[in-house]
Amino acid sequence: MDNIQKNNQETNIQHLITILESNDGLEREKARKELVKIGKNTIKPLLKLINQPKFMIKWEAMKALIEIKDPTLVPVFIDELDDQKFDIRWMAAEGLINQGERTIKPLLLKLSQKDSDSVSIFEGAHHIFTELDKTKNLPENFPSKELIKLLKSDSSREKLEVLIYKILNEMV
Repeated sequence: MDNIQKNNQETNIQHLITILESNDGLEREKARKELVKIGKNTIKPLLKLINQPKFMIKWEAMKALIEIKDPTLVPVFIDELDDQKFDIRWMAAEGLINQGERTIKPLLLKLSQKDSDSVSIFEGAHHIFTELDKTKNLPENFPSKELIKLLKSDSSREKLEVLIYKILNEMV
């Protein structure tokens, strides 16, 4: 891509990002779809929108990032599992489900952190592993049933930690 094409694309991306901030839902949807078509070059500007206080702007950015399906977004989606808004947490989980097996290790590492006792993160992980199990996107012999059961149980944090540690050691 030469400099003129690159500058034109950057200008187009900025224009589409501006439209994502509009109050017109149809215009936002069209802009989001165009950003997804452009692909990876839109990730950086979309990530800036995730920190916007306006819910709809963040929602549109998350929706676009999910559809772009770039593996570098796994940590972003994991961070958003703890968002204040349920819709954003759900979309973060969907983004991780779309990543398939690439999600497993980073999500287990997040769950294993001592400061990661957020109910939202455990609920998101339960949803993610349930869907990955249903769609056969987990490694063979992955203890999905046990993990899913422990993620749902409040009284089994110690057993969950042991299982996560065991899975992570086997993944090395």
